Amino acid sequence: SNNNPLDDSRFNGSDQTGFEFQRYTLFGEYESLYKALMTQALGKEITDEEFFPRIVYCHLEQGIYLLFSEYKHQGNRSKLYTYLLNQC
Repeated sequence: SNNNPLDDSRFNGSDQTGFEFQRYTLFGEYESLYKALMTQALGKEITDEEFFPRIVYCHLEQGIYLLFSEYKHQGNRSKLYTYLLNQC
């Protein structure tokens, strides 16, 4: 699996999991802040159409992948939670 947050090879523009995210549910009144942070992290300007849903989807997928990898490494939920809490 490619760890590039812009690797959108799995993104086909349609709902893949049975869940549909609404922009306001994810970002609330802070969508422009999240878009600015993502723009800075990617080092390039992004359009609204690129940002949502494509880049947001890829970012969420990357986070899920990283959390699942850490879960497998820790061995169970309790150890994962303890590890994550100690990272703060």
